[in-house]
Amino acid sequence: MLVGTAVIVLDQLTKFWAQRRSAAYRPQAFSKILRVEIVLGRGFVLRGPLALTVLVSAIAFLLVVWLLVEAARPVSFLAGLGAAAGGATSNLLDKLMRGAVLDFIVVLDRAACNLADLAIIGGVAVVALYLL
Repeated sequence: MLVGTAVIVLDQLTKFWAQRRSAAYRPQAFSKILRVEIVLGRGFVLRGPLALTVLVSAIAFLLVVWLLVEAARPVSFLAGLGAAAGGATSNLLDKLMRGAVLDFIVVLDRAACNLADLAIIGGVAVVALYLL
């Protein structure tokens, strides 16, 4: 729970920072690979109608609750689950508040993401490693 809350807070704060920065400055390149630029992403799951987004999010939430209740798990498993749930929740908040997910980390001019996306990927990887 603590990890998920931390992911939501950090993700929303960095999105706020990126939005304020982009209003005052042009995109900032840190290297040829990475730059900060606001991109309103529609996402994979979040692309459809809001009702579909809420339904998929509710199913994911129920899965997380079931995994938490099903059995005692190591801290790393719970942290991974919390990170993935927090990232998904933060992106859902974006969809509800902005109508789109705010991405600001652009990699190789091809992919845009945010901290929530990274938390989801990392959290799912930790959970998958545990379950394998």
